[in-house]
Amino acid sequence: MNVLAERRLLLLRSEAGVRGAFRRSSLRGNRLFHMAALLIVLEFARADNLMHIISHHNATVGRSPHHTHSPDPFCAIHLGAVRDLWFFQALPVISNWSQLMTSEWRDYLHAVYGPLDSEESFPIDLRCFTHWWHNLLPMSQRSLFQRHYRPGGLAAATRGSLVDYSGVSAKKGAVAWQLYLLDDADVTSTMNRVMGRYEHQLTAVPFHTNGGVEFQPIALNPSYNLTSLWQHDERFTIRGPVPSHAWIEVYHEFNDCAHASGPKDGLSPNVGWWAHFAPGSGVWANVGTTLIVGAQGYRVACTATATFTNRSTKACDQCCTPAHKILTESALDLQYTSLQSCCGQRGGTGQSTQYEIVFFTPTCVQQRINSSACPPELNLRSGRTRAAHGTTNVADDQSGHSAGMCRYMGMWRR
Repeated sequence: MNVLAERRLLLLRSEAGVRGAFRRSSLRGNRLFHMAALLIVLEFARADNLMHIISHHNATVGRSPHHTHSPDPFCAIHLGAVRDLWFFQALPVISNWSQLMTSEWRDYLHAVYGPLDSEESFPIDLRCFTHWWHNLLPMSQRSLFQRHYRPGGLAAATRGSLVDYSGVSAKKGAVAWQLYLLDDADVTSTMNRVMGRYEHQLTAVPFHTNGGVEFQPIALNPSYNLTSLWQHDERFTIRGPVPSHAWIEVYHEFNDCAHASGPKDGLSPNVGWWAHFAPGSGVWANVGTTLIVGAQGYRVACTATATFTNRSTKACDQCCTPAHKILTESALDLQYTSLQSCCGQRGGTGQSTQYEIVFFTPTCVQQRINSSACPPELNLRSGRTRAAHGTTNVADDQSGHSAGMCRYMGMWRR
């Protein structure tokens, strides 16, 4: 019998004795004894209720960090798929502001999300983060994270490892790590399977490969009903891609405009703003009216949008800038805001895959090439409340959180 059970048994025996004394005092008419016995009974009842509360609290605190269903409404991870990975047991769920104030994660979370002074900001489930600002990590956690870091970028990634988003390491100025969980994220097969049921949102386009021509799916302005087929499917680790007009945390680490301008640093064509899926970054973007493609990525979207706008698809068979330019022009003509590509291998990623979100509205102009990584066209947001997503622009110096974590996002040139 545990200590709590022993105390409860003693309490019940004592209470029974007092109740008997109370009945005897009532029969004798001893008013003083009657009142004393009544007070003792009430005190035992209060103590008994307190033990119920303590018992429930202890059970909840001991159990909640290891549940496979996160209490965090912003969680973009199926925790049941990661229960065997290192961070599932190591990282906490912070339930409220009081817990945050005593947590070693307080300064980190304040730096990433701002004041967190609203009840709506909680709970915060750190097991749901795939993006980590490594220079801000609590000192007591750094050795743990360092043990799971693999140098070499995405090409070196294994499931559950921490890697640099690109080939740029911390020694060269990179400020963040990605927790790699994208090995099972490709939604191509799911889109193919349900195409008949969602024919108003899904279509297939011819795509040229080394083996000839194959048809690849693309989702056009996908609804929640469509995306929920993989967002709620626990065979996928991440809960993405998201439907049109959803908010998503992103990270940007590449100078798209400078790369597209070529070696002479001329005026760059508009090629979009290419971000990574990054829960935990603290930088939110709304995908607007979006497109979704699977493993083959932007070239499928380029072929589809060019076809819909009567452009040549020849450039879509080429790498990088020519296809990016046609894709951006065609998507904007069709009034699409973004493309979610989830998830395929790209140049330099080896066998690992990427979940990219391309935003079409940011423009490349000469003065933009070496400026902020946060284009004003996107109206990026910070914080962890739905109200913040409706009112607070992280680029607004009046917001109290300056530019959020945007000011730390890199723009690297290969």
